[in-house]
Amino acid sequence: MDASTALDGDVPLTVSAARPLISTRGPVLSIARAEDGRQSVVVGGAGDAAARTVTLATPGGGALPFGVGDVVELRAARVAVSVFAEDRSVELRDAAGRVLAMQFDAAAAPEGWSASERGDGPGCFVVVRHGDTCAFASEKGWRRLDTPDGAFAIRARCAGAPIVGGHARPDHAPAATSVVVSRLK
Repeated sequence: MDASTALDGDVPLTVSAARPLISTRGPVLSIARAEDGRQSVVVGGAGDAAARTVTLATPGGGALPFGVGDVVELRAARVAVSVFAEDRSVELRDAAGRVLAMQFDAAAAPEGWSASERGDGPGCFVVVRHGDTCAFASEKGWRRLDTPDGAFAIRARCAGAPIVGGHARPDHAPAATSVVVSRLK
């Protein structure tokens, strides 16, 4: 049963990761604004700074819920789904370990979360589960999901049909089922 409701209003924070990331916990070293209103945040830790950089968006390019010097945790995972494809996840957490924002593909869902596709074509939606609650999410709009550990805005994209004759396994589509989550409170 869908425990979510349509979300009215802005989503406070979204995360995206186009490059490989590493998991790290440390102070925010820098915040840089991009022309498109997004912000690049570099988290302290070992390894290449580019791999410790996450891109965030806020409504209207507003302030982030943390600043330079605040401790955050960046968690990244990659899960092979075939010899040709992998699903990824990136989580941004506060110093207490609470999810601020995350983006994940179905096979790389963080602990306590899952996503599975239902339907096909324009009627497709994704069942996003967190604990004992679930949201029926799609690209058509944000859903609000209230759980025992907080309220979240959720949006999802179905993978689409697998490539016929392509290099991906027959049971894996070229683009994964993906979910974007933002903490509301």
